[in-house]
Amino acid sequence: MPDERPEPNAAGAPRPPLPRAKRILFAAVTALISISLLLVAGEIGIRMYRAKTKLPSPRSFIENPHGTGSYRLRPHLDAATRVAGKTIAIRTNAHGMPWREVAREKPGGVRRVAIVGDSFAQGLWAESAEKGLAGVFASIVEPGGFEVLNFGVSGYGLADVALQIREEVLGFEPAFIVLVFYAGNDFIDTYLGLERYGVKDGALVHDDAVVRAKVPPEFNPAAVPLHERHGPWKRWTRSLRPHVKLYGALRGISRRKSEPLLQEFKVRQSFTGRTFWSQKPYPPIAKQARDVTLETLAAISETCRENDVTLLVAALPFKEQVSSYTQRGSDFDIGRPQSFLREFCEERGIPYHDLLPAMRHYVRSNQRSVFVTDEIHLNDEGHAVAGEEMAIWFRETLDRLSAPGAM
Repeated sequence: MPDERPEPNAAGAPRPPLPRAKRILFAAVTALISISLLLVAGEIGIRMYRAKTKLPSPRSFIENPHGTGSYRLRPHLDAATRVAGKTIAIRTNAHGMPWREVAREKPGGVRRVAIVGDSFAQGLWAESAEKGLAGVFASIVEPGGFEVLNFGVSGYGLADVALQIREEVLGFEPAFIVLVFYAGNDFIDTYLGLERYGVKDGALVHDDAVVRAKVPPEFNPAAVPLHERHGPWKRWTRSLRPHVKLYGALRGISRRKSEPLLQEFKVRQSFTGRTFWSQKPYPPIAKQARDVTLETLAAISETCRENDVTLLVAALPFKEQVSSYTQRGSDFDIGRPQSFLREFCEERGIPYHDLLPAMRHYVRSNQRSVFVTDEIHLNDEGHAVAGEEMAIWFRETLDRLSAPGAM
């Protein structure tokens, strides 16, 4: 049996055991030091890994060379970024299109279809241009005597699109323009106008002053200083987040593992929040943004009519619309804001298609997400679903328009 008597001290007398409180304190301090060392080691490891694997900034954007506002993708771009652990190529052709090289002059015997819109039209974060929704769309419709051109630019609202159509797209002589309308922020980006972004070192820089000037404080959380929104502890932890790389890594892993396929729909009372646009009834600022957007769409439609181009509109849903358990609640309808767009297009005879039903059906039938985890953009499956659905609708629309007595 082991001897449990206290060890003798230097004088040979037994050493008295530490009081229980001191033993607990010693253990707690030892554990705290160990955890701190592990966190510091983890932070150093994350920083070293990111420094080793960090890709240079894509520098994707340039100011609009026409000097009329907005911005463009940089021509001859060949860069890469990392999204959800994957390296994604970002490439443009000589015209600044996220597409293969094409001549400005239209080849004989084909009808051109121009895809316009924001980052979803551009194809973020598809593995390649061919796997983006425009690429999938092209693979289906081009064998029928069409040439598809992708003019999508990340961050665009309809005001940017309208300018791009006049200054760039029409020069390629399209017979059709397919506008990919993203329900999550196209009302936002259109209402805030061409001045909401600047370009610095090839990156977009959001001008918060534009939001403060156009959006009432009650619908703009950023208008309230951080010290007024949160208590001291939360302010301190939030101020550390951008600087603690380990926090970001652990948070990303946690969210990737916990993000549910289906979830409850919650309306956010923030003008720049996606679910804000599915609420009912609309507050005055939402109605104002809706009206500005539809007026801009009317101008796009008129430009197309004047140039003998057929405009088609495809509405792409945001993540929460696809994942919502229910389609309606006491304060929301996931059919919004697309319902306003549908009514507008029906009144003017503009072919319109809502991709929400197809994407909700795919997710529920296959039990697979169509979005990048912890991101708002489509994954390769989502791009495939959207591109195929758009191609089927496009063909059906052309059949209907070419039927005797259709127009």
